[in-house]
Amino acid sequence: MAGLLARLLALADKRDDLVVTEVDDIDSWGFLLYRDGRYHIYLNRFVRDFRKTMVLVDELGHYALRRSLSRRENLPPGAETLAERIRQDKACDVWAARFSKRLLYLVRRGLHGGVSRRPRQGAYDPAWRVPQK
Repeated sequence: MAGLLARLLALADKRDDLVVTEVDDIDSWGFLLYRDGRYHIYLNRFVRDFRKTMVLVDELGHYALRRSLSRRENLPPGAETLAERIRQDKACDVWAARFSKRLLYLVRRGLHGGVSRRPRQGAYDPAWRVPQK
C-alpha cells in the first residue's frame, strides 16, 4: 500500500496549485484547506498508510470538485434558492466520491504514475516460445 500512497503523492506534486503536507498536530485523519490561492491537503502523520491513502484519495476528489465548481462560486448570492443549493451540494458530494473511487482504481491499475507490474493479457514473450526440434 505504501507504493500506492507514493504514486498518489507524486500525482499530487504535479499540480501547481496543490500542496500535500504530513503533520502530527491535528486531531483528524486529514483535511483540505484553501489558503493564499493554493489548496493544501493536510494528512495526519500517525495514521497508518492504508488510512492515509484513503484520506488522500478522498481529499483529491474534493480538490477536483472545488476546482470544477470555481465557476459556480462567481454567481450572485440570490441566483439560487436554498433547495437548489442543497440539491447541488449533495450532487457534488456524490461526484467527489465517484471521482475518488475512479482515481484510486486508475492509480492501482498503473494508468497514472509508474508502470503496472501486472503482465498484459495476450502479450507475446519470446521466453515462452517452444523450442524447435
